[in-house]
This record gives sequence, C-alpha cells and structure tokens, in this order.
Amino acid sequence: MDNTKYPTGTVFGLYTVEKEVERKKSLRYFQVRCQCGIVKECRLEYLRNGRIKSCGKCGKLTHGLGQTPIYYTWHRMMSRCYNPKDASYKNYNGRNITVCKRWHDVASFAVDMGDKPPNKSLDRIDNNGDYNPKNCRWSDAKQQGNNRRTNVPLTIKGRTQTMAKWADEVGVARSFIWHRLKDGWSPEDAVFKPKRGYVEQSNECSIEDCDRPPHAKGLCHKHYLSYWKKMT
Repeated sequence: MDNTKYPTGTVFGLYTVEKEVERKKSLRYFQVRCQCGIVKECRLEYLRNGRIKSCGKCGKLTHGLGQTPIYYTWHRMMSRCYNPKDASYKNYNGRNITVCKRWHDVASFAVDMGDKPPNKSLDRIDNNGDYNPKNCRWSDAKQQGNNRRTNVPLTIKGRTQTMAKWADEVGVARSFIWHRLKDGWSPEDAVFKPKRGYVEQSNECSIEDCDRPPHAKGLCHKHYLSYWKKMT
C-alpha cells in the first residue's frame, strides 16, 4: 500500500492533484484537474503508473498548447485562484477572485484572449473582479503597475493621478514616494520635496534649455529646486 503524501499541485501527466478523496475498497483516489479544466476522481495506482494521463477528451483541444506562453499564462491564472499551495493563492482566492467557467478550458481561454503578445501579461481591468473575457486584457509592466491595489491615487494642486504616474513624472521610483507617505509625509512633499543631499550632476543644465524631468541624470540642482517650488 502506497502511503506517500501527494500534496495539492502534484502533477501526473496532464493532471494536477487538487486533493485526496475518500477511499474506495481501501484504494486511494485523488481529485485531479486536467490541463483543459476537467475535474475527475482517479485511482492513485493508475496515476502513478501512467495508465491514466489525461481526461481523454482534451487531446484535440490542448494539442500544441502545452508548451506555449498562452498555456503557461492560463496555468498560472488557474493556480493563483484554486491551488492553496500557490504563493499568490491568498491574494486571489482569499479575495473571492475566480475564473469564469468558460475559461476552465484552456482552449476557450486561448480563443478569447488570442496569442500572448511579447512583453505583456494577463491583466484584470477591474483589479477586484474575476477572470473573464470582459475584464481581462494584455498589458505591459507599466499598465499593470498603474492598476495595482497598492498604487493609490494622489491629488496634488488639483491634479489626481496614480503614485506610479507621479513617480514617472518626477523621475523617481514609486517605492521612494510610497516610503515617504508611509512615514507620514504629505502627498506634495512625498512627490516633490528634493532628496536629502541632492547635488548638481551636470554643469551643462539650465532652467531655460533643460527639458528633462527632475531627478533625471544630469539635471542640475537649481532646475530641480525651481520645479519643486513651482509645483508646491
């Protein structure tokens, strides 16, 4: 009798283990999910010896997708929402974020989303909404950064935009502004107050001819202070 523990996420062929279920005639059975999304209960012995490798119905649907970027994206999406062993599980399942029933089938997901564009990843338009065709798009890193829950909007001098956009405008890291806000700084000071010890980096810069944003390499201290005073 095999008493080995097979945790959630263990892979047998195209199946991924979700949980162990009640034994049948003293034989161990597991609830497993095929890569196409179909869930079945299978005998452990058949999973281990390769007698059962998939649901048997997904061959045509998943042919050619197993090693593609679209399949990897789909697999990560499903894992985040349904695999308790996934590091991101609490941020998705814990917030009741699910995958629509149609997208439990990787082929349907591929049809709806199309090929994964280079340098882009799956993004939910409403960050608190589910994964479904109306709420998902392909986005680059900057778009995703602007859509994160932690990227709060800041209003300064009547202008409201996300922390990431303010950081991009003044040429600093978003984390730089975030740490200042965490320490109790006002939004204006957190964004525009010069860094301590900021020194002139270039003798060529002047207010009249320099069109680069503050903190950009080569921007002089005089120009930066002028910009900050104007905004605050």
